[in-house]
Amino acid sequence: MRVISAELFQEVDPQDFKIIIETHFSEFADRVRLISYVRPHAERLVSTYSEQVKIGLISTDMKGHFENLSKRRRLHFFPRFAAWRDTFGDRFTLRFFQRDHLLNGDVVEDFFDWMFRHSGTIIQADQISNSSLTAGQVTLIWRFFDLMEANGNLSQQGRMTEFVGRALAAQFRASGLGAESEPIMIPENLAKRIQSKLRRDARKVDATFFSGNPMADAL
Repeated sequence: MRVISAELFQEVDPQDFKIIIETHFSEFADRVRLISYVRPHAERLVSTYSEQVKIGLISTDMKGHFENLSKRRRLHFFPRFAAWRDTFGDRFTLRFFQRDHLLNGDVVEDFFDWMFRHSGTIIQADQISNSSLTAGQVTLIWRFFDLMEANGNLSQQGRMTEFVGRALAAQFRASGLGAESEPIMIPENLAKRIQSKLRRDARKVDATFFSGNPMADAL
């Protein structure tokens, strides 16, 4: 068994991926299965915002982040997942990424259960928390980057901001610094825009991939 996992698959054309499999992994081509997990639209927005702030990729507010993702249609899930389904048929599985939809509320356990075809696999390691930053922690990271840049210590080349941001986030988790702050929230006026803009996408994802309406209900 071979497992290939990469977040960057979301940028890949499924037809190109199929050609790669048939060319370079021909011995496995007829046995390849694919799985993806999809967050609800609003949770995806908050998650990517938190992550990109952490590694120094953005210094804008939530509205600016939403506008950027909208231009690239990164929050329109249906066309992307439908293309994978059209290419790989029932060998492609889409799972709804919310704890009450995952096996025992754990995405790792859920994934291995799917991979081993419900063989009762037991995960013995502790769950690893990957919670989003709070508003206070985001502010601390912004301030730290601002101070470094003002003193000429922040290089925009390479991956320095990523390493520093991840180290700070790890310290936040270990020390609890900023954890009591408010969570990152979507402003009400922006939330209404998100609902209006993405309601159709949520309904199409539900109708094609899920029983019930988890995406639309979450939105």
